[in-house]
Amino acid sequence: MSTLWERVKAGLSVAAREAEDLTKIGKLRLEMLTTQRNIDRAFSELGGRVYDMLTGEQKRSVPADKQVKELIERIKKLEEELERKESQLGRVREE
Repeated sequence: MSTLWERVKAGLSVAAREAEDLTKIGKLRLEMLTTQRNIDRAFSELGGRVYDMLTGEQKRSVPADKQVKELIERIKKLEEELERKESQLGRVREE
């Protein structure tokens, strides 16, 4: 027969594991929000750059612009990072 103290220890152990999982989930969600915010900023910067290029006095080729290419690459990397974090979140929730 288990004593009261053993049951309390077992309950605390379960609570500690659940708290750890919730902390991991919260941290990943915050990282995902930050990454999504960075994606939004990069899209905004990209849109501003394209607008300036198309409405400026010297209309330039958008696909050939170095800054546009860099912004697109940054967005791609951020989207990949977001996907990795989403899969990490799924794994933590399955534990």
